[in-house]
Amino acid sequence: MLSGMESRGVPKVLEPIEVKLHRFRGIEVLGKLNKIFRDDKPVLVYFDPDIDGLMSGLFVCKLMKMLNREFVWYINENRKHGFLLNPKDLRGFNIIAVDFQIPVNLVTEIVENGSNIVSIDHHLNGSDFIEVERDGVYGVVINNQYPFEEDDSRYLSGAGVVFESIVGNFPEFNTMENRALVGLTLLSDVRDIENRNARGYLTDLYSHKCRGYIKYLIESVSPDRDYGFGVPRLTRNFVDYTLSPVINSCLRFNKGDMVVKFILGSGYIDTGMRILQRELVSRLKDLAEVVVGNGITFILVDKSKLSNEDASVCSNFIGLVASEYLSTGNSCIAMVDNENGELERASFRGKVNSVNYIDCLNASELLYGEGHGSAFGVLEINPTKRVFKGIGRICHELEEDVDTSVNVVHVKNMSMFVGVKGYRVGLENIFCLSQNMTYVKYDGDNVVKRRFGVKYTEYMIDDVSVMCFDLDLDPRKDLILPVVDRGVVYFYLRKKSSET
Repeated sequence: MLSGMESRGVPKVLEPIEVKLHRFRGIEVLGKLNKIFRDDKPVLVYFDPDIDGLMSGLFVCKLMKMLNREFVWYINENRKHGFLLNPKDLRGFNIIAVDFQIPVNLVTEIVENGSNIVSIDHHLNGSDFIEVERDGVYGVVINNQYPFEEDDSRYLSGAGVVFESIVGNFPEFNTMENRALVGLTLLSDVRDIENRNARGYLTDLYSHKCRGYIKYLIESVSPDRDYGFGVPRLTRNFVDYTLSPVINSCLRFNKGDMVVKFILGSGYIDTGMRILQRELVSRLKDLAEVVVGNGITFILVDKSKLSNEDASVCSNFIGLVASEYLSTGNSCIAMVDNENGELERASFRGKVNSVNYIDCLNASELLYGEGHGSAFGVLEINPTKRVFKGIGRICHELEEDVDTSVNVVHVKNMSMFVGVKGYRVGLENIFCLSQNMTYVKYDGDNVVKRRFGVKYTEYMIDDVSVMCFDLDLDPRKDLILPVVDRGVVYFYLRKKSSET
């Protein structure tokens, strides 16, 4: 009986890969913070409310401890991105902000109000280097997306830019644990991971032993399990289906203070929030008005139909609602109206992760968004039929030359596939973008339900264990995803794509 299988002729541990470290313009400021920053004020570490922003902030807090600097922290409510504090209220503070855009006019305003600020980010923020000085007060934006930075740095997460900026001044910060945390953010932030440098960070993540801070993260977000599969690891599945939902659900329910304290080592996070999140998203879908067009699907949630409790937080979930409707085969825009029938919040989710929708849609002036290429908040949109039709046309044009078919290997006997071939497929999958993963379609007839619980079913297919965490799936019809963890290939049942 095989529950995953070590393959002959393949290594049990991934070989480490040396990552190319970049030296971004402006990073030298981190090496002289104690000379630039005022001594009579603590450093304000301004977190961004997602996993990438949290790890970016964690790195900065680690740096503050290395420099023996006193620090305080802040994170926005309602999972809003950007610098939302009043610069006048921060007069004299030293600020390090991570993983969100700060335009030059705002940097100037902060500096003119007497606050030093260092921003470290990876979002598009103009082409000119941002550096402002007024009467000895200094502001700078370090960003890997400036056109003069190296192209092979574009893939980095916000935490990756922070990490490499710190390492450029303090080489001792270059530890396996810190590199593993960068790898974590490459997965959580849906970065372009199909390159050698990203593979190096991910290798450190997948190879890291369950100890220290990594063990703390794993154990803290793991709910009570009703099956005995041993200690989880920071695999891709664990990031996608356990870590991210727990942390992001807490942020959406405005538990940001609890989350930051947890990230900084307090040891508590409410794993029950992910259940409440699932229930709320289900209620929002029940109330949503959905229009499936050519190239785009629009989802409108009328806030006035919600309970007061749901209405107070529903806009924080609109991006998740948009993602739920990607199954329509279109890119999606989800919107929520306030009590006056006015647009309160909107979010775009692209059908193809690798497509840069935001630049084309912003250039069209049909909407204005901020965020990543295929997933961003919509700040301005006039929800008319003409606008919706134009957005759909642009999305269709961007996607029509992209191959969205799923890579499928047909297998009649899983016990024969699980060896070297299965290992190679599973190993490559953990370094691929989700749309480029290879799945297995089982064409045999030897399927036995071994055990099951409220949230899972374990099948034995030709004596090979296949785990299923969606009880609506059928191993005879749906696809099987092979992934490698610690030199062992595991199999998980996944939804069958309409493209296959």
